[in-house]
Amino acid sequence: MRPIDAVYIACHAGDVWMARACVASIRRWHPDVRVVLLKDSARRPFSTREIERAWHVEAREVPAHAGIGYSKLDLLFGESNEHYLALDADIVLIGPLLDALATIDADFVVSVQAAADDASLRHWYLDPDLVRARVDPAYVFPGRVFNAGQLVATAGKLTRADFEPLLVWDAPPRPRHPDAFRGGEQGMLNYLLPKLATGGRISLRGSNFMCWPGSEGGAALDFERIARGRGYRLLVHWAGMKAPTAGGLTRGDLLRHYERKYYERVPFGAARRVHRALTRTLRALPKTAETWLRAARPAALDRALGRAGPPRL
Repeated sequence: MRPIDAVYIACHAGDVWMARACVASIRRWHPDVRVVLLKDSARRPFSTREIERAWHVEAREVPAHAGIGYSKLDLLFGESNEHYLALDADIVLIGPLLDALATIDADFVVSVQAAADDASLRHWYLDPDLVRARVDPAYVFPGRVFNAGQLVATAGKLTRADFEPLLVWDAPPRPRHPDAFRGGEQGMLNYLLPKLATGGRISLRGSNFMCWPGSEGGAALDFERIARGRGYRLLVHWAGMKAPTAGGLTRGDLLRHYERKYYERVPFGAARRVHRALTRTLRALPKTAETWLRAARPAALDRALGRAGPPRL
């Protein structure tokens, strides 16, 4: 057994509404685990005081402009030997996942999947040819990848020096080879963790504990089973999906369920929930309209606009 000591959730002003549901889902299945919000205020300042008070969680400011993925890297370099789960905000637990993860005795645990087609691999993860050409001539792609939005890790097993060939530690950090490694820290971790595991420096295990809502498995999830408290030892991750409210997302019923649970603990929760959803929707309108204009305008107008793009809204 290797219990999970803490759960960290990376969030920013644009996805803190999803972080609220994430916290409620963790507390539903694991009421006593330590939960820490990693606050990235690069977009704009935002408060998590309500979440902290209502749900007994901690918050930690990360360096400004750290970048959401990069904000989780500092956790790796601690000296506490803490065994933790790091999450993106657009995730909910749909069962007692930490109990299942505790049975896996490894420094790092990732939710693996077979590599998709070459174009997807190079767009979301890494380009094996460029990795060999620019970083590691002996690199052999293992044939599997993992989304880094959910990662079980042990603090102190990696150092900043491990990332020096891959990352420039500016503010924000910058990849040295942005065409070789994609997805922020995701491509780098897909290269580095298997390499170190092969060399025997760390132990790494793969386990299918993430469910993507757009998959067949996501469609098959029984909402009533989850609501009744039986659930699945999985998490659901809306990776790559964007919408201002749960209603715009595949399997948004799961997100809405935990969002409702969150506001049950908040004074005037129902009113706050409606107000915040409306505010997010209004903020998203200019971008939605611009996307529509780009798709709808005729080619002649596109040529006339040239590099200027569509009118500002």
